[in-house]
Amino acid sequence: MDIAAVVSKAKVMERVGRSRNNLLGVYHQRSEEWKQRQTLCPGSPGSLKKKLFSTAEAQTRQRKDALQQALQEVQEAKEVQLDSKAWLLVELDTTWWKLRATFDKYLTEAKKYATVYSDAVRLLQSYMSCSLQFLDVHEGYAQFQAADTQHQEALLEAWSTMVPLAGLLVSKILDSDAMIKLSNEDARAAFRSKFSTLCDKFVCCLVDLTHKHNKLVRHCMQNFASTWARQ
Repeated sequence: MDIAAVVSKAKVMERVGRSRNNLLGVYHQRSEEWKQRQTLCPGSPGSLKKKLFSTAEAQTRQRKDALQQALQEVQEAKEVQLDSKAWLLVELDTTWWKLRATFDKYLTEAKKYATVYSDAVRLLQSYMSCSLQFLDVHEGYAQFQAADTQHQEALLEAWSTMVPLAGLLVSKILDSDAMIKLSNEDARAAFRSKFSTLCDKFVCCLVDLTHKHNKLVRHCMQNFASTWARQ
């Protein structure tokens, strides 16, 4: 083989190599473009996986938000219930302590009047036993009259103040269903305190019933077996 033929074959092989390299490059570029299209395509596995993951994540987030909202609503309901109870107690206590303060003020004046009245009776008894002069009795009677007038004024003031307060207290109790609400709250508190005891008793009763049921079933099966054997 001469040199010209070798050079010619070498050039042919070089062209074939370049053509193959060019073909491989075009294939590689097309493959990358196809992968990108497949990733961006709505129906591609990668896109579908992303969609499924995104949908699952969104559903999880929605469930979490719904749970948090439900818990928040329950907490708000409890706070409203506690606030309602606290408001009711504050309203009743406010009126009650105004009523109690007026009553205590009258009791103080009534005790003073009772003391002066007792002193006047003792003065009168001493005068009747001739151990006091009329002048002492007269001074004691003047003190008794002053105490009686003061007691009448205190009684009138207490009555005029306590009657509207008593009516207001009764109105608050009736309008707010205070007795029912407070009774329900007491019942809930008592139930919470006795809940564990009730649960223990319920479990004991359930276990006892289970044992009795199993015993009855075994007895029935034994009777059935003996009856079947006799036949």
